[in-house]
Amino acid sequence: MKIKRVFFAFMALLLLPVTAMAQGVTIPTPQPGTAVVVVSVFFNGSFGGMGPDTTLNLHCSAASVAPTNVVVMDPQAFEYEQAFILSQIPGNVDNVCTVTAAPVSGYSTDYQCNTLAYSGLDGDCEDTYSDDFCQFNNVQIGDQAGCVVNHDVDPVQFTVTKEWDITNVENGGNYYSTDADIYISCDDALDMNPGSRKSGKYWYKWKLEDGDYTDGVAVTVVDVYPKYEGATCWAFEKDVDSAVEMSSTCGEYVKNEGIVGELDLEVGGGASCTITNTLFFEGIPTLNQYGMAIMALLMLGVGFVGFRRFV
Repeated sequence: MKIKRVFFAFMALLLLPVTAMAQGVTIPTPQPGTAVVVVSVFFNGSFGGMGPDTTLNLHCSAASVAPTNVVVMDPQAFEYEQAFILSQIPGNVDNVCTVTAAPVSGYSTDYQCNTLAYSGLDGDCEDTYSDDFCQFNNVQIGDQAGCVVNHDVDPVQFTVTKEWDITNVENGGNYYSTDADIYISCDDALDMNPGSRKSGKYWYKWKLEDGDYTDGVAVTVVDVYPKYEGATCWAFEKDVDSAVEMSSTCGEYVKNEGIVGELDLEVGGGASCTITNTLFFEGIPTLNQYGMAIMALLMLGVGFVGFRRFV
């Protein structure tokens, strides 16, 4: 499940003036004999979304570009981070200009031209929405073109394993169950699948029944979309029978401390943990054939003594 770009819900903002959209940043006006291509960097399509430094590139088929490459430090959505100036545009040939960004580890990139950035080239994009570039088919003197580069964080996997260690299971009969309710939760996440958001956190209830295990083991995988700073996740089982001993590497709730031992999930990296339930059946002690023979002799001896005493 790829994160939906939040600004789609705010398309009405396209009607606002450019300076308002850019939070006070003034878009350069082309000087005589030049054109301007303006690029804004978003992360997860969100207002003020943060992300790592991003390298932008602009190449034009029939113009000089300054600069051609630039590293945007600490990009902030809705700010126009870079204006590329085009000069020496011949005017008698199509000038195709392409904006690309270097890959960012842990993110997938898409491009949108003529959205949330002013352009005098409306309808002249190769593709309004693209996974490959912003491409303007003919940028001429006096034109202004706008491109949004959006990096969507890739999901990382949080793997939770539930194990049952049952000793002397043959003595347990049908008087035990491996049913379990495990709650998986993540903080500082943009999204979680499967899962829903509640009280500022994402959570998912993993309900297990006897048939969900293979050789006493069950595994589930949750896709987590961490924020730039990372996310923390944990899992815990509720309503554990008092006869069951539980151990966990998934974090636990401690009174007055909250969750301790949670796992850190960084952009581009997942985590895994295990909850183990141990159940021991002692069974009923029995005697072997020698024990039975000794017991019979003792009973006979006690009977003989009793018979002689009371008869």
